[in-house]
Amino acid sequence: MADPQDSFVSAVRTLVAAFIGLVLSSLGYAVLAGEPSDAQARSASSEPVLGVGFAVTGSLIIYAIALTLDAAEHLVQTPSRTHGQVSASVRHILAWFVAPLLVFYIFLSDQDYEDARYGQCHGTEPLDYVGLGFIAMQVVVSWLIYPIMIRRHTRAKKWNIAVRTTAWVSWLLLLVTFASAIAFALIGAEVRATHTVSPLIPGACIAIMTLAMVGLTGQLAYTHQVPHAQDQPHVDRGDTDPDHAAGAGSEALP
Repeated sequence: MADPQDSFVSAVRTLVAAFIGLVLSSLGYAVLAGEPSDAQARSASSEPVLGVGFAVTGSLIIYAIALTLDAAEHLVQTPSRTHGQVSASVRHILAWFVAPLLVFYIFLSDQDYEDARYGQCHGTEPLDYVGLGFIAMQVVVSWLIYPIMIRRHTRAKKWNIAVRTTAWVSWLLLLVTFASAIAFALIGAEVRATHTVSPLIPGACIAIMTLAMVGLTGQLAYTHQVPHAQDQPHVDRGDTDPDHAAGAGSEALP
């Protein structure tokens, strides 16, 4: 059974790892900003790849803040409802607004890729339909499925289950961040400055981003207001306490 101290340490560990991933993604943007002017095609190809890692890491930092507030609420001697309210507000903002907005940002990166590959006056491409479809998917999950899960209390029944699933989701999102950094480095090393990558790569970027945000949105609802073990009502078993049993026996005597 995970206690509040373990959950607090896990939240801080997630927060630190997310900050490391954010620094790594920021270094990638620094490299991207230093590309020569004739390497616009390669830069446009790298933008969606690097954007996935940056967006996923940013969302993970916000989620780690919510986890820290959850754990802090049960570490203080006199818990306040303010901690739970702030944590719930962070979760709702991340699910309702941040997640769809991040998917839309990757869609805009794909638009820059299309301009570099097909020209400024290109028509509608299959990548446009793919991107709009994934945006619609995230909007449905954030604005329809997430409120339903919150309203129906579709969540983990025990705190240790919530901590375990949080660890798995955090590691998967960090894996996406590091994979994004590696893919960015491979594009910079293998693709010529005036060439673009296959349209499958930006399409895969928005697909991975949407799946990551859909999973995170479901996790936000699944770990919302999960009861701790110490929050369960305490049952006083008088028969297991010798003094209490003796007292009860003496009261029963005439």
